[in-house]
Amino acid sequence: MKYEHSAAGAAPKTGERSRRRPISLRARLLVTFICFMLLLLALLWVVQSYYLDEFYHRIKIQQIEDAAADIAQNIDLPPEQLQSYIEDIAILREICVSVGKISSVSIFAMRVSERYDADVLGDCVIHHLTANEYLNYYQRALANGGAYFDTISRAQFAAAHQNAGVQASFGEPVTPLNGLADSMIYAVAVSDAAGGDYLLLFNATVSPLQSVKDTLRTLLLYVTALALALALILSFVLARRLAQPLSRINSSAAALAAGDYQAGFDGRGYREVAELADTLNYAAHELSRTDQLQKELIANITHDLRTPLTMIGGYAEAMRDLPGENNAENAQVIIDESHRLTALVADTLSLSKLNAGVEELEQERFNFTAAVEGLVGNYRQMLGFEGYDIEFVYQQQVFVEGDESQLLRVVGNLLNNAVTFAGADKRIRVEQSVNQQWLRLQVIDHGVGIEPEQLPYIWERYRKDVSRQSRNHSGSGLGLAIVKGILELYGARYGVESELDQGSVFWFELPIAE
Repeated sequence: MKYEHSAAGAAPKTGERSRRRPISLRARLLVTFICFMLLLLALLWVVQSYYLDEFYHRIKIQQIEDAAADIAQNIDLPPEQLQSYIEDIAILREICVSVGKISSVSIFAMRVSERYDADVLGDCVIHHLTANEYLNYYQRALANGGAYFDTISRAQFAAAHQNAGVQASFGEPVTPLNGLADSMIYAVAVSDAAGGDYLLLFNATVSPLQSVKDTLRTLLLYVTALALALALILSFVLARRLAQPLSRINSSAAALAAGDYQAGFDGRGYREVAELADTLNYAAHELSRTDQLQKELIANITHDLRTPLTMIGGYAEAMRDLPGENNAENAQVIIDESHRLTALVADTLSLSKLNAGVEELEQERFNFTAAVEGLVGNYRQMLGFEGYDIEFVYQQQVFVEGDESQLLRVVGNLLNNAVTFAGADKRIRVEQSVNQQWLRLQVIDHGVGIEPEQLPYIWERYRKDVSRQSRNHSGSGLGLAIVKGILELYGARYGVESELDQGSVFWFELPIAE
C-alpha cells in the first residue's frame, strides 16, 4: 500500500464575529425581491409614459422600409402581377402604396407614365398628390441618396389643397381628408432590369396614442397592485424555504460548538446547502476524532511521564536512604530518565510551534548527504551493540537550502521510527537518490508494516499505533507528526509505502540547491 502527501497551504484564520446582529437571510431575500419587483414596475411605467410614442413610430418606419425593400426586389414583375403584389404588400403591412414609372418628356421635364396604387387606409395622402408634388418626391429621393422620409399632417395637407382648388393627378379633384393623425411618407427611387426609373411612395397613418396610453395606465395600476401582492407572497415563501435549511444547520453548528460532536447536519433542499452540510458533517467527524486523539495523547504522555519520574524518584530515594546505593550506575539511570523527559517535552513544544506556525527555520546551503551520513554513523555506533545494521546508500553528494538541524531532525525521527519497528533482522537501509532537480531520501525497515486503513493517519499528532509495537516502545506518537510539520514548512513531498509483515518505506523529497 502507498500513501503520498503534498504540502498544502495553511488554513485561513477565522475572523471575529460581528457584535452587531446582521440582517437575516429571510429578511434580506424578502427586501431584495420586493425591490426588484418595484424596479421592474417602475421601468414599465417609464416606458409606457415616455417611450411608447417613440417605439410606435419606429415600428411604423420599419414596416415601411421592409415593404419598400420587397417591392424593389420585385419591380420587374409583369404589370398585372406587380399590381397584385403591391396590393398584397399594402394589406399585409397596413399601409398605402403608390408605384409610378417616371418617363422623361424633355431634358427639363418628366411625367408619370404608369402608376400602380393600393389604397387600403382610405384617403391616403399619397393618392391626393398633384403630378408636380408626386415628381417632387422623386427628385427629393434622388437628391437624398435614393430614399426620402417625410411626416405631414393630413388635416393641413387637405386644407391647403382644398383652399387652393388644386386638382389631383390624373384629373381627379382633391377631397378633404378626415382625422388629425399625422402621415408618414417614404419615397424611394429605384430602377428595373431594363433601366426604367420608378418612384415607390408609401404612406402610413400615425394615430394619436393618448387613449391607448390612458387605457394602459389604468391597466398598469391593476397589474402593479397584483404584482406587488404576488411578489410579497412569493418572496415570503422563497425566503422561508431558503432559510429553513440554513436555520437547521445553524442549530446543529451551535451544538457542535458546544462540544456535541455527534450533531448531524441536514442538507435537504438545495445543492449548495447539501454541500455545506456534507462539509460540516466531515468537520464534525474530524473534530470528534481529534478530540479522541487528544485524549489518547494525554493518556500516552501521562504514561510516558510517569515511568521516568517513577524511576528517577525511586533511584533518588534509594541513593538517599540505602547504604551503598549512591553510586555512578544509579546516577546514570537518573540522568538517562531525565533525558527521556527532556526529549518528550521538547517534542511536545516543537509540535506546538509547528502547528501554531511560529517555528523559525534558518535557510542556508549545506551538504545534505554529508550531514545524513554523519547522523547515520552516530546511530550505527550507538545501536550496533544491540545488533542493528544501519546502512546509508547514495550516488553523489547533494546540497540543499534549509535549516540543517531541522532537516536532520526529520531524518532522525524517521530512523527512530525504523529502529522501533524494525524486523527480526534489525536491518535498516537509508537510500538517497536524485531525480532531475529533486532529492529523494528513503528510510526502509523490514518490520511488521502498517495496516492499510492506518496509512492516512500515521502522520497525525497524538497518533500511536499500538498494533505495530514490536518492542518496548515508550514514545509519545509525536515523531511522525513533527516530520510532517517540518516538511510542510518546506513545501516538500512525503509519503509512506508499507505492506503487513513486509516492512515500511518512509520517504520525502526536497528541491536541490543551485
